[in-house]
Amino acid sequence: MSARAPEATLLRPTLLGLLRLRWVTQMTLADTEVRWHQKRIDLAFVSSEPEIGCVAVELKMDNWPSALRQAHLNRVLTPSSWVATPTVTERQERRARRLGIGILLVTGSGVYPMLYPMRDTGRQQILIDEVRLRGRRIRDLLGETLRAG
Repeated sequence: MSARAPEATLLRPTLLGLLRLRWVTQMTLADTEVRWHQKRIDLAFVSSEPEIGCVAVELKMDNWPSALRQAHLNRVLTPSSWVATPTVTERQERRARRLGIGILLVTGSGVYPMLYPMRDTGRQQILIDEVRLRGRRIRDLLGETLRAG
């Protein structure tokens, strides 16, 4: 993952947390740095669970204005857009709620849903097709985090 080093450290606990929550399996289609609209989605995955669907996650240590802008833009492509972060203030939570963005609180051992996003139909087929085309899976991303660490 080419994210700034501190944000890259959020990838592994986020992936492990998603596995623990059973939102993904090791074989779930997923990728990092998915290009879209002159931006990149930090993490996208296609769940086999229809109620979860296609998900976009922005990994952010800080710079909440940027995280919220990107996650809000991602809502065009997905019914479920999240920001994964180790800290969040009440003000940031209120703003995310207004924008319909979910918050995943990142700890050393995983992630915990702090705020669920407002579900939307989005144009998720565009993102699903992009992630499928790349052909990578959660297990591949986890393996890369081990080699990078």
